[in-house]
Amino acid sequence: MFWILLLFGVVNAVTYDSFSGRPATGPQLNQFDKYGTTSMCTNEIAPCDPNERRRIDGSCNNLKNPQRGAIHTPSYRVLPPVYSDGYRNRKSICGTNEELKPPRIIRYETLLEGKASSSKFTQLVTYFVLFMFNDIGSVQDVINYLKRKTYCCEEKGKYDDECTPNLIYENDPVHRFSNVRCMNLTSPYTFQYFKCRSNKTTPSRILPSTPLFDLSNIYNYIPGGINDFREYKGGRLKVELVNGLTYPLSGNERSCIANQKPKETLCHKYRKF
Repeated sequence: MFWILLLFGVVNAVTYDSFSGRPATGPQLNQFDKYGTTSMCTNEIAPCDPNERRRIDGSCNNLKNPQRGAIHTPSYRVLPPVYSDGYRNRKSICGTNEELKPPRIIRYETLLEGKASSSKFTQLVTYFVLFMFNDIGSVQDVINYLKRKTYCCEEKGKYDDECTPNLIYENDPVHRFSNVRCMNLTSPYTFQYFKCRSNKTTPSRILPSTPLFDLSNIYNYIPGGINDFREYKGGRLKVELVNGLTYPLSGNERSCIANQKPKETLCHKYRKF
């Protein structure tokens, strides 16, 4: 009986457009299939049960809008986005039309250097913020500028729409003593990049994770994927032993882009790419 109900649920699943949250139309599905981006531009969601808990992929938080809060959906914005050319700072919208300060300068003006502002919240806060970013952000964006687009500070990067390098000015507190004047950086992946929306629309970031801080970077966000990590004994995660030491499950070595071999060889298998 269980398998019959499960099959019935899959058959009656609805394919939603990941940006609008509405059921995808035939022309939309044909377009996504043409570009091979159906998995990013849509979410297939089985009917929600009013009594079930939140699903691992973030769906069924809202019974009227089952896709709200699911993976691949746009994040809520307090203000509409304002963009500029990738090699120029954003301009003021207050009438002056002047370029705003570079992000790196704002970072140094707002965060103290060399002195902890609190004896309780020091490095732990920065690590926790990084952990939160990995949970609600996009690791793919990081991999993009570390592995795929490493030339954004070069001449050809000026003609690549995905490049948005972090320019360093001569009076930089750190690099004024070096020859470093640019740090490689790329624009985040968008619905437009995956052909989910027209290039004529305002770019909107697409995230391959749930938009909620729900520890999906540990437990995975793919239905059934949590079984690959949980031991289901004492609330523990699965581990592996290497030379008598306990480590998280190893993942795909290709995603361990920051490893410094031969000393660093392990990689935490925290999600499926």
